[in-house]
Amino acid sequence: MKRLLFNTFLFTFFALIANSQVSFTSNPASTNGALSICQGQTVTYTNTGNTNPTYNWTFTGGNTTSATTVGPHAITYNTVGNYIAKLKIGTDSVSITVNVGTNNVAAPTLNYTSTISSSFSMINFNGVQTFRRCGYNSGTFSFVDPLQASYPSGTIQTISWGDNTTIFSSNTSINSIPTISHIYTTKGLFVLTYTITYPNGCSANQVYNVFVGSTAPTLQLTGSGDISCLPNSYSISIAALNAGIYTNSPGTNYQVAFDDGSPIIYFMDSLPTNPYSITHVFNQTSCGHTVLGPPVHNNAYSISYSAFNACSPTGTSISISPIRVGNSVDAITTVTPSQNVCVGDVVTLNDVSITGLNINSTTCNSTVGKFWKIAPNSNYSITSGNLGSSNGSMPGSANGYDWENWINGSTNISLNFSQPGTYDVTFYLGNNCGLDSI
Repeated sequence: MKRLLFNTFLFTFFALIANSQVSFTSNPASTNGALSICQGQTVTYTNTGNTNPTYNWTFTGGNTTSATTVGPHAITYNTVGNYIAKLKIGTDSVSITVNVGTNNVAAPTLNYTSTISSSFSMINFNGVQTFRRCGYNSGTFSFVDPLQASYPSGTIQTISWGDNTTIFSSNTSINSIPTISHIYTTKGLFVLTYTITYPNGCSANQVYNVFVGSTAPTLQLTGSGDISCLPNSYSISIAALNAGIYTNSPGTNYQVAFDDGSPIIYFMDSLPTNPYSITHVFNQTSCGHTVLGPPVHNNAYSISYSAFNACSPTGTSISISPIRVGNSVDAITTVTPSQNVCVGDVVTLNDVSITGLNINSTTCNSTVGKFWKIAPNSNYSITSGNLGSSNGSMPGSANGYDWENWINGSTNISLNFSQPGTYDVTFYLGNNCGLDSI
């Protein structure tokens, strides 16, 4: 009885082996043991038969040629040719033929249908063919592929409209006279991608832009004045208006250019805020730079603000000019023989300052105003030079700061003190870009 039970167990075990199934599927699916794909395409193989600790996959021609796990396995075929995909478990195996073809599909083309109204047109905008409807808030665009009749049977056409709506697919929508229509319900610039896929998996696509909207908006540009000084910054405000109201225009690109060699600032589709403030630091004086205009401005920079869209391909622009950028003064002095002297000794103070740069329409110059001040203003005599004075034109005075109204002092002054003590000698230096003292 025990021997009989053992023989029955062996019979059952070998029967299971004999009836085992080795099978797998591919995506894309094979037909009659063969699969045609395009060069560069990926095929996913999935085991659908019995499970087993040991799998022996073979993928000739694939980027991975073998595997020993259950999968699924995604294999990419980058070389044209005929290959075998095979799964072996134990002594049983199954395989399919993989035919990899050359991707020679030409990029497809979309045109407007001949019946579309005159409010629709097509231009090349920023290097991309753009279908547009100007002066409207929405639009139904109808397209035709002039090469439709040349595609082999089974070709799939898809269009991603770029507005987050359902992708068009010829599997469900195309007819024998392929007019493809879509309504864009809002203003803006949309990226349309048209793709054709041949039955062997080879495909090609073409990218277009679709624009619905109006011409570029009215621009507003304001600045902080025509004089700027290193290393101070210059502030501007930019805005977009529609009928006098701050309104972004969807699909419109904006740019701000400073003609001092700085990179252009781009804003794609809209301004961050409207109005929007920008602070720019000029790193070089405008001496010798010319704004071509019109009008022409010498020794000056300009700031331009522009807007472009598919209905205003040449753009609209506004600018600020002239902006003249000078350089401030840096007061520096030396004392000879030293800051510690005896009564009756002569001490000389020397102006060795950096004079900066004044800029106007005709010249760049380093003219400055300067004067000396001594406190307490007694017990000394001037042996050479003169102190000069502010002549009442300092910050906080009734006249305000005006270095050109100063009475200039000497570059060097020599002093003789008649009483012991501590004396403060201050040197003031000024130009169009400001005041400095030491």
